[in-house]
Amino acid sequence: MAYKTAVAEGILVTVSRDVSHGEKVREGQDRARAAGVHVGRPSRITPRVLELARALVDGGASVRGAARELGVPISTLHRALRGTA
Repeated sequence: MAYKTAVAEGILVTVSRDVSHGEKVREGQDRARAAGVHVGRPSRITPRVLELARALVDGGASVRGAARELGVPISTLHRALRGTA
């Protein structure tokens, strides 16, 4: 019976540690966002690539063709051109 109690206590400690770690990570991310730091994956579309894509599309190229030419995913380029990237 003592073994089961020790195992249960070990599991609780592990779960508790995981939860407190997650909370600390979230708090750190919130502080970074408040300081104006980008949190998350870097964008595949730089301002220069977006400028080139707009020029290509305005010049008559399809979004698919512009994406292929610039080496970025089509959906990513669509989002950037819509302004939601």
